Amino acid sequence: MPELFHTPYFPFEENADFFNLAIEKDHPLVKEWQDIAKTLNTVIVFPFFEKRANGIYHNSAFVFERDGSIAGLYRKSHIPDDPAFYEKYYFIPGDTGFEPIKTSAGTLGVLICWDQWFPEAARIMSLKGADLLIYGAGEKPFLDILALLKRGVPVNKITGVRGTVYKTTASEIKALKDEVDNIEGKIICNQCGNKINKDCAFCNFCGAQIN
Repeated sequence: MPELFHTPYFPFEENADFFNLAIEKDHPLVKEWQDIAKTLNTVIVFPFFEKRANGIYHNSAFVFERDGSIAGLYRKSHIPDDPAFYEKYYFIPGDTGFEPIKTSAGTLGVLICWDQWFPEAARIMSLKGADLLIYGAGEKPFLDILALLKRGVPVNKITGVRGTVYKTTASEIKALKDEVDNIEGKIICNQCGNKINKDCAFCNFCGAQIN
C-alpha cells in the first residue's frame, strides 16, 4: 500500500491541524488491518502516520503476518523538505534502522518513498537477507526510477543491491491541493531492472512470477 495509506498526502503545506491525522500504534484502525490480514490469510504492509508521543511523529509502516500478528515495524529514515513535500515539519527520522522483517511470505526489506534515493538503505537490507525491497511511496520519485529502468538501467545499478533481490514500489496520491500531481500505480522490478509481467522473458529467466 502507498505511503501514509490511511490519510491523504498532507505534507504539501505546513499546517498544524494535520497532526490530528496521526494515530498511535494501538489505534483501532491498526487492529482493523490486523484482522484484514488474518481474514485474507496474507501478509500486509500497512504505512501510517504514527504519533509516538506528544511532539514525536513518524512516517511508519507495520508489517502484519497472515495470522494478524505484528511481524515488524519500520520508521522512515530519510525525510525530505522540498516545495509541496514539507515532511520535516511533520516527521522526525526513524530509529528502527534498516532491519529486514521475516514473514511467512519471505524476508521483506520495508522502506518508504524518499529512502529509495539513498542506496545504503537498499544495500543494507539486501546484505541482511531481504528477499524483496518494498517502497511505499506517495508521490512522483518512483516514476523517475521507472524512467531509468525503461532506459535499461538495472535495479542493481540504481540501488547497488545483490542479484537476487526484487523491488516493488507502490505510489498513490490523494492530495488536498493541486500542488502535487495525482498518481496511482505500482511497479515490480526483478534483479535485472526489468518490470515484471507475464510476457517478460527476463522474468522467466530469473524465475519471477506474477499473477
